[in-house]
Amino acid sequence: MIHPLLNNSQEYTEETFDEVKTRYVEFGKDLYEILRVNEPKIFDSLKFYKTTKLIEKTSWGEVETENSYAVYDDEKNLLEYS
Repeated sequence: MIHPLLNNSQEYTEETFDEVKTRYVEFGKDLYEILRVNEPKIFDSLKFYKTTKLIEKTSWGEVETENSYAVYDDEKNLLEYS
């Protein structure tokens, strides 16, 4: 598992902010840019992910490749996960 906040039913790949800006056009797309400009310390601790494939059956039935996920993960509050 990449991070405990991400769903185990999908496989994720980390992506850059530039990749997110190019690929993600759904609801909330401007939030990352607002954080980058107004809260750079928070933004700098974000790791961005996209889904690449479905690992197990889900209620929605298919991989959500169009979605973007960001996890706040700074060095001071790093969670132990496997």
